Amino acid sequence: MLYSDPSKIWNVFDNLIYNAVRHTDTGGITIATGLAGDNVIISVSDTGCGVSPEDLPKIFDRFYIVTEARGSRIDQGGLGLCIVKSVMEGCGGSAQMQSVIGVGTSVVLTFKKKEKSEE
Repeated sequence: MLYSDPSKIWNVFDNLIYNAVRHTDTGGITIATGLAGDNVIISVSDTGCGVSPEDLPKIFDRFYIVTEARGSRIDQGGLGLCIVKSVMEGCGGSAQMQSVIGVGTSVVLTFKKKEKSEE
């Protein structure tokens, strides 16, 4: 069990999985779960083109679009990862990205674990 807004958490996974599919030509996408202390960890990883170290600090900013390594399309608004971050922070969690050009990207979501007595 974890803390989240069920009506909004769909947007988080929709954005992350869509990004992973769009940027992975070969290899695959992995969704993994785990526990870390009082937190539930969910990661969405791909074996795609990766994000440069220069782009990582800005990747969750509103309207930020990586144009070179990951490519850019006219219909992208640069809002997907901003939505991910906002929803995660709104439910008391966080989102972090780790990436290596040519190897892939992982977005790690951290949620507060819900105890049985809190159900």
